[in-house]
Amino acid sequence: MSLLYPLGFLALIAVPILIAIYIIKNKYTEQVISSTYLWTLSERFLKRKNPLKRITGILSLILQILIVILIAFSLAQPTFTLYGAAEDYMFILDGSGSMNISVDGTTRLEQGKAQIKDIVNGASNGSTYTLVYAADATSTLIDSSEDKSRVLTLLDEIDGGYCATNLTGALSVAQEKFTENPSLKIYLYTDKDFEAAGDNFTVVNLSSGEENYAVSDVEYTVTVGGFTVTGSAWSYESDADLTLSLYVDGAADAYATQQISVTRLTAVPFEFIGEYTEEFTSFSSLTVVIEESDGLLLDNECTVYSLKSDSTYKTLIVYDGSASENNVFLLQSAISALGEVQITTMPYTEYSGGSGYGLYIFDNCVPSTLPEDGAVWFVNPTESVDKMNFTVNNTVSLSYHGLLTYSTSTSSRVQSLLEGTGNSNIYIMQYVKCSFTKNFYTLLSYDDNPVLFAGTNGYGNREVVFAFDLHDSDITLTTDYIQLMYNLFSYTFPEIVEGTSYYCGDTVEVNVLAGCESIRVESPLGNVSYLDVSSDLAEFIADEAGVYTIILNISNSERTVNVYVSLPLEERYTSLTVTEDGGVYSGGDTPVTVTDSTGSAVSEVSFVLSGELQPSVRNSYFDELWVWLLVLAVLFIADWGVYCYEQYQLR
Repeated sequence: MSLLYPLGFLALIAVPILIAIYIIKNKYTEQVISSTYLWTLSERFLKRKNPLKRITGILSLILQILIVILIAFSLAQPTFTLYGAAEDYMFILDGSGSMNISVDGTTRLEQGKAQIKDIVNGASNGSTYTLVYAADATSTLIDSSEDKSRVLTLLDEIDGGYCATNLTGALSVAQEKFTENPSLKIYLYTDKDFEAAGDNFTVVNLSSGEENYAVSDVEYTVTVGGFTVTGSAWSYESDADLTLSLYVDGAADAYATQQISVTRLTAVPFEFIGEYTEEFTSFSSLTVVIEESDGLLLDNECTVYSLKSDSTYKTLIVYDGSASENNVFLLQSAISALGEVQITTMPYTEYSGGSGYGLYIFDNCVPSTLPEDGAVWFVNPTESVDKMNFTVNNTVSLSYHGLLTYSTSTSSRVQSLLEGTGNSNIYIMQYVKCSFTKNFYTLLSYDDNPVLFAGTNGYGNREVVFAFDLHDSDITLTTDYIQLMYNLFSYTFPEIVEGTSYYCGDTVEVNVLAGCESIRVESPLGNVSYLDVSSDLAEFIADEAGVYTIILNISNSERTVNVYVSLPLEERYTSLTVTEDGGVYSGGDTPVTVTDSTGSAVSEVSFVLSGELQPSVRNSYFDELWVWLLVLAVLFIADWGVYCYEQYQLR
């Protein structure tokens, strides 16, 4: 036993004081009676019936001394050591998307948290707790702490995850901690059944085979006079007859409804065909909903948003001299063929700066100041100017036609800009040698010198450079020309987001439009982040299920788009078994390999720890003050009873 506050025993000074008071106390009391006969009679009766009368006084003193001693003990707060009675605990909580499956209104994640709390609350004093949360990343929330309240608080702060979770990181942490402490008790709370579980850890499978229906791979195509919505319906636990409804622009009433029979673990395709009416000529969003309820509502619907752009397609072409008039025609006709574009042309001598255009093309000339409110193309630039982010050096004339080389870069941006090209040989007679001051995407080059490249200028606006005169090349005669111009035009006037279907864990790419000052992303749970707009492409990882809102601030105006992020396909299975070889399979009468959104088999870790569990060597301690207070209360009550007996009983 040890004492936290030994000075508390100073309270024992009250013991001799009590004894002194008892000695000098007057033990006689004056009582008025009606007759000496009754007095004598009552004394005889009390002597026969109350044998404790003689010790009531000393009994009160004993109780009061015990009360003083207990008060002194309580103030000193004694601590008793219980050898080997405490434990070291490690809790691993699976935070994958499937842990959001619920039964009776309680998710698997909440069930796991509740069971961990029960162990923590019931553990002996002196026990330590390590809490690991395995969601899209593995996080050690608390490490070897004896603070129960802190562990319970951290558990309350955990929200459900939505991404697919691989427990490899959690296994590494557990193995490292177990190697350091072989008496560590490890608990894994998950909804997967690990067949390879060992004796040195406990797997708590929270799956109960709940029903789950889902829609996936929802897409739309615009047709003449209408649209078509396609996708797949699933039932993960049993065969089911499902009701699918299509809602347009969040309307309360379904646009269309259909019944579909779904076989367990089989993707059954569906299709909705919509027609435009006089009142309904376009849409902002299309939502497919399974009307039946199940254990996981996150995958019962999927929304796709219209990618129709409201970008301005006004274009200004500035040319220099008669030598490039043919170029103006070639540029004008090619761009006009790409869509409804308003094109204005003017000679450089009339250009004094401008605004209000989405694209400025300078053919064989360079303005003294770059426009700030739109994208810029240069054709055969003649000199360098501030904010270009590239430098014009000198013109190189070739003695023979030079064959241009297509870029072989694996960059997604380069591949998109060269999509559908590479089938033509393009020759030039001369080009302008340029050097970069910022990063650009080189598309075509000659002798390792870039002759067609794209990037951003100093204002953050998109920039395309043809480092040669079009009439000094046969590019306009090739089959790649129109496709290349289409790619460049799409790059110049991009949709803010080009994808319609995303899954948790995917990277969402956001095109930074001309004049964009900031990009604000609001997640389904209300988390806000701001993207880097210093380049032409920003991106973020979608780690929540639901609707993300992307807001672009462009010249004091806002453009808003929404993208819907679905739960990963591999997280929708209600029952999973992890085998010794690490494969993940769906349970039931006909087990199948679980595949992710790409159709590949999910590769999970087999949760096995090396090493043998050893008995605990951690000591517990008992220092609960409430026990002493309880005994103290009992003694107070007993002393009060003795006092009442002395005062109110006949003598």
